[in-house]
Amino acid sequence: MALMMEPGRTEPLNEEEDADMAAIEAIRESAVTELKDQGNDFVKKGKKHYKDAIDCYTRAINQKTKDASMNSILYGNRAQVNLLLGNYRRAIDDADEAVKLNPSNVKAFYRGAKAALSLGLWPKVAELCSEGLNVEPANKELQSMKKQVEEKQAAAAESKRRALEIKSKAEALVLALEKRKLRLGQSKYRQHTGLRRPSLDRSGILHWPVLFLYGEYMTSDLIEDFPETDMFKPHLETMFGKNAPRLTWDTANAYKRDRIELYYQTHVGPVLSKKQLLTSLMEGEVGLEGLDLDGGGEDTAHADSGERRWVKVQERTTLHEVIAQPKHIIPGIPVFYVVATGTSFREKFLKEWSPP
Repeated sequence: MALMMEPGRTEPLNEEEDADMAAIEAIRESAVTELKDQGNDFVKKGKKHYKDAIDCYTRAINQKTKDASMNSILYGNRAQVNLLLGNYRRAIDDADEAVKLNPSNVKAFYRGAKAALSLGLWPKVAELCSEGLNVEPANKELQSMKKQVEEKQAAAAESKRRALEIKSKAEALVLALEKRKLRLGQSKYRQHTGLRRPSLDRSGILHWPVLFLYGEYMTSDLIEDFPETDMFKPHLETMFGKNAPRLTWDTANAYKRDRIELYYQTHVGPVLSKKQLLTSLMEGEVGLEGLDLDGGGEDTAHADSGERRWVKVQERTTLHEVIAQPKHIIPGIPVFYVVATGTSFREKFLKEWSPP
């Protein structure tokens, strides 16, 4: 009898065994058909019965019938139920098995692609859609999904390209700052400066946004583009010279060109590490999720315990000469405090005043 065949032997030795095996296969095929139909009925009954449907399809698959086309349908049906349940990985696995058994099973291609789409597996979606369209080129569902994923892939590629470009510019800035031995700390006065940051021109010159603070009146001016090679004098002429607009807040008329003094404060805080600096220079940019921001080296700021004091800026020095001073820690962007000589505030400023 076929039921008593030796382990490992699949071919019958005689006609009697052949007949027995055919009978067993017929029984299996009948059981498979019945289980498939039961599974289909459970699907029609709704979500509460989806697990029952999966159980029926699984039992049918375990019958191990020789009918590849039927097995493909069973895997395809189970893929559909897994898709409905949100078991997307299982749905993909079942769809893959279905198309291996029957490369013409277009429904399986669609179900696998839809599950892959839910997981954001764009290459897998494109692969399954393309293979399905090779079988049925006019399938509108596959065409639509393929177009959708191609658009997503193009958008993702553009987003990655932009993110790498942003990172490349930030890395070039970090290198430029390191070469100049400039030390940057945490940004201050964001309410005045926003997310402004330095930039490099084609000649390799650093251009800084520079903040002028008037502590006496708690107001500020922002120079959007102050090249590092510029001296302070021409900028002060523009801001406070004869042709400069009137300072409406200067009710005492004290902030005249010949009375203006600029100061910066030393040792304003910890110096950012290379990685922190790189992250800071990309702050506020969108589409950087998942981008490796490792700038190398340590990931913690370097403590700076020097005594804070006011240093007067000489007008005929360049911006670079001032911010490159060893005790000058740039708080995100250069910040200078403006006072007028001959005022009581100047005396207070130099003796006891502290930035807010």
